[in-house]
Amino acid sequence: MQIICFNDKFIRKDELSFYDVERFRVADACFESILYINGQIPLLAEHQNRLDQACKTFQFNSCDIPIAKILKLLDRNGLADKTARVRLSIIRSSGNNYRPEGSETQMLLECSAVKEIFKPIQKLGVYSNLLKQHNSIASIKHSNALLYVLATQFGAANDYDDVLLKNTQGHYIEASSSNFFFIVDHKIYTPNNESGCVLGVCRNFLVNFLDIKMVEVNDDLLTSADEVFLSNGIQLIQSVKKYGEKELKSTQTDTIIQHIKAKLAI
Repeated sequence: MQIICFNDKFIRKDELSFYDVERFRVADACFESILYINGQIPLLAEHQNRLDQACKTFQFNSCDIPIAKILKLLDRNGLADKTARVRLSIIRSSGNNYRPEGSETQMLLECSAVKEIFKPIQKLGVYSNLLKQHNSIASIKHSNALLYVLATQFGAANDYDDVLLKNTQGHYIEASSSNFFFIVDHKIYTPNNESGCVLGVCRNFLVNFLDIKMVEVNDDLLTSADEVFLSNGIQLIQSVKKYGEKELKSTQTDTIIQHIKAKLAI
């Protein structure tokens, strides 16, 4: 049985009651999906920075990522020497329906094994049934994930491994669980911060590590891409083999992956 950590208690997953975390019901929560590999959390600083911003936006008390508890949780689940995903959820402690009460929070830690990272995306499509707005919560990871659920559902129904999303201006902004980058004539591009994309931890790392130009991404620009790759906190970088009906290269992306492995010591 999987062990989780709820506040300061390590318990079996089935011991957690819905009413312990009922503010999830109105998405009054934020979270971080954290990669643990080779005994370390390679993007820890980026996760803490984004969590700080999320707590400020939600008017939560500040929260430090609990390294000691994460290590103990991984050990309790037999994952201390493996590659794992840790999900850290911060949930407001109390409130009445849509009315939050106070800034006190509860913490939920969960973990699971990760079999592979850098896994390529075979086919990437586009989901445009719902458009994402740019607002103060667009850039953070919060528990209202319906847009991404519907996008993933659409992708599965149409044989895509992942799909790109658009904002209300019709520009491409991100994938269902990743940021995206594309390469034209050896130059790397990604949607700008004002597009409404989640400001991903791996994206932030790449923007500070590589020469990347932030732009508004329309159809003409994206269809001219020689290579496309996705980034997120768990898979880090995923090359895309096919966008729509276009076959893509991965030469430069593969080189970037090798640089990232060296930089993060993984």
